[in-house]
Amino acid sequence: MKSRAFLWAGVATAALIAAGGAQAADLALKRVLLSTGGVGLYEYEAEVEGDATVELKAPLDQIDDILKSLVVFDDHGGIGGLDLPGPEPLSQTFRALPFTAEDLQSTPQLLSALRGAEIEVGGPHAIKGRIVAVAEETETKPDGGALAVRHRVSVMGEAGLEQFVLEQAESLRFVDPQVREALTKALQATAAGAQRNARAIQLHSRGGPKRKLRVAYLAAAPVWKTSYRLVLDAAPDAKKGALQGWATLENLSGQDWSGVDLTLVSGRPVSYRQALYRAYMIDRPDAPVDIGSRLDPGVDRGAIAADEVTAAPAPAPTQIARSRAAMPALAKAAPRPQSPRIEAEAAEPAAAQEGETQVSFHLPFPVSVANGRTLSLPIVDREEPVARVALYDPSVDPRHPLSAAELTNAGTSALPPGIVTIYESGEAGATYVGDSRLSATPMGEKRMLSFALDQKTTIEEDVSDQTSLRRARIAKGVLTLEDLIRRRAVFRVKADAPRKLIAFAPKLAGGKLTEPAAADVTEADGRYRVPFALHAGDGQTFAVTQERTQVRAVALANLDEANLSLYVKSGEIDAESRAALVRLAKLRADQAEAARLVGETQGRIEATTSDQNRLKELLGAVAAGSDLAKRYLRKLDADETELESLRATLTAREGARDAAARAVEAFVAGL
Repeated sequence: MKSRAFLWAGVATAALIAAGGAQAADLALKRVLLSTGGVGLYEYEAEVEGDATVELKAPLDQIDDILKSLVVFDDHGGIGGLDLPGPEPLSQTFRALPFTAEDLQSTPQLLSALRGAEIEVGGPHAIKGRIVAVAEETETKPDGGALAVRHRVSVMGEAGLEQFVLEQAESLRFVDPQVREALTKALQATAAGAQRNARAIQLHSRGGPKRKLRVAYLAAAPVWKTSYRLVLDAAPDAKKGALQGWATLENLSGQDWSGVDLTLVSGRPVSYRQALYRAYMIDRPDAPVDIGSRLDPGVDRGAIAADEVTAAPAPAPTQIARSRAAMPALAKAAPRPQSPRIEAEAAEPAAAQEGETQVSFHLPFPVSVANGRTLSLPIVDREEPVARVALYDPSVDPRHPLSAAELTNAGTSALPPGIVTIYESGEAGATYVGDSRLSATPMGEKRMLSFALDQKTTIEEDVSDQTSLRRARIAKGVLTLEDLIRRRAVFRVKADAPRKLIAFAPKLAGGKLTEPAAADVTEADGRYRVPFALHAGDGQTFAVTQERTQVRAVALANLDEANLSLYVKSGEIDAESRAALVRLAKLRADQAEAARLVGETQGRIEATTSDQNRLKELLGAVAAGSDLAKRYLRKLDADETELESLRATLTAREGARDAAARAVEAFVAGL
């Protein structure tokens, strides 16, 4: 038996079969798969026999996706390929014709464009010859009024140059079959060009007995949406809830769906679009013609015989073959009777199937929906484990928690994300209590569905942060400090009835939870979810404590006296380190005292020098030899003596200061 062959549309451009003489068959839409990735898979079928050509009509904006993804499956035949009009078929058609599309708008204009073509004119005065010219003239009435515009055509025949009025001719025929063929081709292209937003793709199949041909492709499609209805029991201790899931979809494919096999897929596939239905031309640089100067080739003195080169045979084209089982997406569903158009209230849910990266919902009945219409179909209908909880999130409301339902996905497949309308069932029937949103929920996982504010429970929260020195040590002149940062949130709660409370507490970066025990605590989105059991009444208090250790390194050489004194008094420092800090504090005090004395001496020198300058100015203002001048001179002499003493003292004290600094450096370096 002939192997089953697949053809991906982008690879078969060299294997096209001419459409002439092939059997034509109609493709019928049988299967639709809609993905939340924004694409739809459309699968068609046709019965063919022998060499066959099927035509697929598609909107222009889908052609790129079809060329990217189209796949053909032929049970017993061979794939011939596909062809379709170019992006601008009308302009490309007229590019090779001796007339334009505008020439077809007017018979005189067409005849002028085909000047020289041989024609036969029927009528009272039959003419055969080649078109020479077409002239427009106006026939006037005897009273001078304009009657009509007509065209006189000059034709060169065997009898010479003849003329006829085009509007009076009964028939006109082009003798040359090539001209007739060009006109037919132009008219066909003009008719096809009227559908500017659609293209007809021809798919060719070679030989084989009567068989089934299947064609599938991906194209952009609206994202289908999921919405849920969750019915809660009014009893606060109820453990189950009724969950219904509905899929809302739009048919914007450009065609009606009549009894199609519909599958809805929820996932996040990677999907691209590429402009394959576009001609790309490489921009090549112009190379100038190298004319050069006149050459004298000289005398040929013979040549050496070249070895014969045998060209390697071109590789034979390969055929891409895959088993039908390898393409579950194209597997045909079991035959079943057609049903009437599906209404939105159809109660039978879809069959869910869990995949590696997505979950699919296959509708168990044929679906019909007209193009441009919206449809809502059931995909989930089951009971799920549900528990009533109160969620306290101070970022939403600082005083009241949210009423929520803790939903567990106990089904056999994931639940797609969607909005949830929540009802409460009691003696009087179902009552609407709020909306929520469900994120994608894998099998076995839980989701909190908040739907209303619980105003019967009041919470006050106090958050405090404390930082304390935990331990310290000295090594290589560096004081390493470990601080303990503690964040404590205290909740004071008043409730009118017993409840399970879950408090959200932001995680302390790098910290750990120390209160309460973490057995029932979960984490999500950078926050702890801490459960507490509430009873009716006032005065309930709960606490959430987190701790984190922060390590700091301080160079002892840069430590100021205030912090040094603080660390000396700290009880978290060991005795040996404390003794070293005490010794360092003494050395740093000596260094500070030595620096103070240097500053004091420098100040006295500056004051004495300033006094000398003042006396020198006064001395210049009094008479030489006067008593006042003598007094100023004695004072200047005393100041000079004092300056000599102060400079000697400064030198000694600067030495003591430098020695104290070296002592500190040496001590720190030796730690």
